[in-house]
Amino acid sequence: MSIVYSTTADSHVDEATSDGSWNDAQGSATTDGGSYHSGRATYDYGVYAGNFGSRGSNDYKCTRSYFVFDVSGESGTVDSATISIYLDNLGTSSGNSVRVILVEATALDDSVADHGNVFSGGVTWHNDLSSPAPTSTTAQYIDFAMNSDGITLIQNAIGSGSVTVGLVSWYHDYSENSPLGGGDYTKIKVWYSNFLGTAVDPKMDITYAAVADNATFFGANF
Repeated sequence: MSIVYSTTADSHVDEATSDGSWNDAQGSATTDGGSYHSGRATYDYGVYAGNFGSRGSNDYKCTRSYFVFDVSGESGTVDSATISIYLDNLGTSSGNSVRVILVEATALDDSVADHGNVFSGGVTWHNDLSSPAPTSTTAQYIDFAMNSDGITLIQNAIGSGSVTVGLVSWYHDYSENSPLGGGDYTKIKVWYSNFLGTAVDPKMDITYAAVADNATFFGANF
């Protein structure tokens, strides 16, 4: 078993539209976000999907967080892996809006251009890497067990590179359900690698397949 903490490239990108559409706020693979931030210890809007419009207007905001895990120093065949991120649900406290999901992301540019890095092209999502996980109104680690695509992504980077993932609202963002003004919304506080120490840092826990012992003993005299 090996634990790999995320790098200081952790970031979040916000996109907001006024009187626009939820699709505009989500953007595409080539859409720039409204603002980019890296180096924060925590952010109350680390994952956000909401509509604060009033009197018939829409004011959407879509925020995604990104995490980078350097596995270039690792070796072995990945049997299973879990990514754990410290989160606190500050939005709607029940229902689908509490769920978040990890998806594969394109390597980061460290700029507003990263807003659409969860898309492989246009508005086609990269592979999801886990099942959607519910968040809690009590701050705690939320564990995302990697599915087969997640394990393959990690394995392909073992010994040579990094794994980049995006954390998004499962119901509103990934599943394309527009948040309604005055309705349910997703607002998740996220802890990043820049928080003091490693007690609540984003982390990847890798379990490697056992290596068979095929040693043959020669010249044994029993």
